[in-house]
Amino acid sequence: MRVLILALLCLSGRVTTLGLSRWAERGGSHRTLQRWFQTSIDWSQRLWVVVKEHLVTGDGVYLLAGDEVMVSKAGKTTHGLGRFYSSLAQRSITGLSFLVLSLIDVSQRRSYPVCWEQRLPVAQPKPAVPSIAKRGRG
Repeated sequence: MRVLILALLCLSGRVTTLGLSRWAERGGSHRTLQRWFQTSIDWSQRLWVVVKEHLVTGDGVYLLAGDEVMVSKAGKTTHGLGRFYSSLAQRSITGLSFLVLSLIDVSQRRSYPVCWEQRLPVAQPKPAVPSIAKRGRG
């Protein structure tokens, strides 16, 4: 991951695995990067370890809060695109919806997101169209 991040910082413009492999040090070949992108990583677990080790102190006051956030989007082919209620717009709008859990440090007044999940739109069943008997020719 260190090799990948350093290569990302060196790139300008379009980022591809081939471009990353050109800027990466030893251990960052094109095939290695392809294998790395195929692996599944539990990012919420890794983020929690970082927050717990580096940001949480033993004497602090912390709250765990959850919130559903909505991002408006005008596209038509984005995964998870649907109509969701937006409290800012006070109506249902087209976009993406995420459920986010955050650890809130009360003394520093900071929030650290520790887990998020994209909510998919509920598929609405299409109403059945009554069949009309077809007439014969003529």
